[in-house]
Amino acid sequence: MAKDRRPELALAGLVRLLEYSAEARWLKWARGHLKTARSGPIDPTVLDAYGGPGSLNDLTLDPVNGHALDRIQVPWANRLLAVLGERIYQLAMERADERFEAVWVDLADPPIEGWRCLLCGHGEITDYDIEWWAARILVPAHVADFSLAEGPALVDMILSGQVIGATESRADVMARASVSGIHITHRDDGMRPCPVCESADTVVYRWIFAGGGLHPAEDNVELRAPGYRHRPQTSPTAVAGILDKHRCTHITAELWEIADKPHDELLDAQTDVVEALRGLEGSVHLTIHGDLGQAARRSGWKNVGNNTWLIPDSMLTRVMIQAHLADRAWQMYVAPSPADGTDLPDLFRIEPASLPDTLARRGIVALIDARHASTEWRVAVVLSGD
Repeated sequence: MAKDRRPELALAGLVRLLEYSAEARWLKWARGHLKTARSGPIDPTVLDAYGGPGSLNDLTLDPVNGHALDRIQVPWANRLLAVLGERIYQLAMERADERFEAVWVDLADPPIEGWRCLLCGHGEITDYDIEWWAARILVPAHVADFSLAEGPALVDMILSGQVIGATESRADVMARASVSGIHITHRDDGMRPCPVCESADTVVYRWIFAGGGLHPAEDNVELRAPGYRHRPQTSPTAVAGILDKHRCTHITAELWEIADKPHDELLDAQTDVVEALRGLEGSVHLTIHGDLGQAARRSGWKNVGNNTWLIPDSMLTRVMIQAHLADRAWQMYVAPSPADGTDLPDLFRIEPASLPDTLARRGIVALIDARHASTEWRVAVVLSGD
């Protein structure tokens, strides 16, 4: 009876991929099992590498993880890793359970992913998105038991991205995108903010191939209707009501303090107050010191002055509080235009009687002043004329 070479071929392909990528940890594992497979059946302990934190399933081949790959090789390398990993798993399962049959599965064509602005509808697909889509389709089409017998040459060809059909597939996507009004671009990060309307309300978006173009997949987030609001419109009185609801300390008629609460209660109070403030009529500005420029821009914040940012409506309040504002001193306020950071009143030091006039002169409707570590806030709300 001829020796079953399927495990040896799949493991040899994985070894070549990991060697090429300079992935040391899993290369040692793959070489050990390849040695076993060359002298006998695949060792069922292969299955121990699948599932759970730190497993083979968690491996991502990428230069940011120290792997020796060019950016454009990343989609092809990771798709090949997934295909070979699945094949090795199937063969080990077949060895461990004679009722299991390892078969190659031909999946339906996947949608292509890109980015879309939910506010204005602008859509983009990057050259990198096209490579991921092409790799998802073409790698399984080129990898089978018989083709793995080609050895390192097959792996090297796949990593080059020059497999049969790749050029035609790329051209097809670009042509379909063009007739569908979707822009092809190059970018290394997400489309935020939108390059057309500057909204931060952008999401990963999927299109399917239909007719001669690309059509939105059914599982996408719906585009916003005209006049859409991310949160209900509020008033200064409503903001004051939220502060009273959370039993915040009333210092004066228009000044409260949020402090001395257990962590969860404090976070809930802070989140509700910021949400209410962001529902007021006017723009929400944040003055904050420290280096958070790159993180802010990725979240769609717009720099409008020295250490001052315009906060987009789409930014999630709790994420902002926990990820961007924690462990910092900052001031957030609603006003028609940004104020000079040195011109904002210090709510912990200002004479309470002068507060209403000070805020009114600057056009500020509400102001949050957070001390370092963000565990103690003071909130001013202009109630007159509400």
